[in-house]
Amino acid sequence: GFSSAYDSTGKNNFDKDGYNGDAVTARFSAKATNNLTLNSFFNYSKYKTDADFGLFTDEKDYTIQNKNLFAGVGFTFYKDFFSLTCNYRYNNGNRNYLNDSNSIASYVYFEDNKYYNQEQYAELYANIKAGKNFSFLAGSDYRYGKMNQQYFSITDFGPYSDNFKDTGANQLSFYASAFYNSSNKKDRKSTRLNSSH
Repeated sequence: GFSSAYDSTGKNNFDKDGYNGDAVTARFSAKATNNLTLNSFFNYSKYKTDADFGLFTDEKDYTIQNKNLFAGVGFTFYKDFFSLTCNYRYNNGNRNYLNDSNSIASYVYFEDNKYYNQEQYAELYANIKAGKNFSFLAGSDYRYGKMNQQYFSITDFGPYSDNFKDTGANQLSFYASAFYNSSNKKDRKSTRLNSSH
């Protein structure tokens, strides 16, 4: 309902930039057995908004679109002094910045900028109680992410294109902790070891 660029003179009749967004969220949790709990979640969101060319320049056909998916599943198994937890999460996003050529407010006649990203995360850890005062926690997690970008524009300087190909990174980590809880609540000690590469 308002222009994202500021009209300092108040006489340039900047257009009102709109926004439209939707989101869907769901979550599921169930006790499959007396010792096993299952859970999952799902979230999908998208929006489209009008934009301007900078802080003080109006642009009538510059739009931004964003879509994002976030989902995951997991379980926890527990029995007596032992519990095991596993989780997996997935996320991807698409963004598109499009400056069409119907309205030219600057040196840019056309611009199309697309991004894509993906992330995955998995973890598995166990908790063991050893008597009244001791407990141990050990586990691992794996993280992976990648992205790419495609860009094309036509300006006063001519056409220009760039393609940033899929580039990713991953990390695998291991960790372990030992906890001691004395009968005196004020005296607690823990030792933790971590390793990642």
